[in-house]
Amino acid sequence: MSCGVEYTSLCVVVLRSEEGFGAGFQRRVDRKLVMEWATGWLPSWMQWALGLSALVLLAAAVRFAPWRRLRDTQQLHVFLGSCVVALVLWNLRAGVMPGLDFHVLGVTALTLMFGPALTLVAVSVVLAGTVLNGAMSWESMGVGFWALGVVPVVSTAVLLRLAQRLLPANYFIYVFVNAFFAAGVGSMLANLTLAGILLSGGVYDLAQLSYLFLPYIPMMFFGEAFLNGILLAIFVAYRPGWVGSFDDAFYLYGKSRNAPP
Repeated sequence: MSCGVEYTSLCVVVLRSEEGFGAGFQRRVDRKLVMEWATGWLPSWMQWALGLSALVLLAAAVRFAPWRRLRDTQQLHVFLGSCVVALVLWNLRAGVMPGLDFHVLGVTALTLMFGPALTLVAVSVVLAGTVLNGAMSWESMGVGFWALGVVPVVSTAVLLRLAQRLLPANYFIYVFVNAFFAAGVGSMLANLTLAGILLSGGVYDLAQLSYLFLPYIPMMFFGEAFLNGILLAIFVAYRPGWVGSFDDAFYLYGKSRNAPP
């Protein structure tokens, strides 16, 4: 009984010690944010800029995407199945602050499997499904497209090219650098970009982000890296035809190093 009293007293002391910051922060959240991904967070001009630029980039991705690959029934099923899996992952989230959630992206695996253009199309499909699920608003799709889609796609593609040019061409480099490491880096950059957008839009200040969000970003590195890395390791070993960026002649036999796929 005494242990319970002491524990309750300790909790009261801890809560009171953080009352100044926590209560003030909660009042600001209650006033500014009604629901997750509320439309009034960012200035209208920023939402329009992000949304319109996302539409332009998506149109370019649709224009240059390798649609011939999806004419194969198996490849089409893999692509659609990957979109469904990504949609589930994006809706299994842990929220530390309204609008700032941690969840596995899986974008690195999609990029290595289908290329940047088709991955951006898949990201738009996943975002639309997330909106229909009620987890975000239509006005926030531009933010999500740039932060959670474009940033990890670009970082994965850049690291892939750098590894192909600068590192030995073998299976382990591909899995550990292009899948494990690139996925972790992409996740960290995506979360930092999302935080930066909300910071620049005045939704949160740096003190709030530093206290409740930024310290936890490195923790997502390992979860993202493990999931993407283990999936790519399995696919390359058992279903190499699903992974468009992996070529046996290049990574297993060292051929055509100057012109990797």
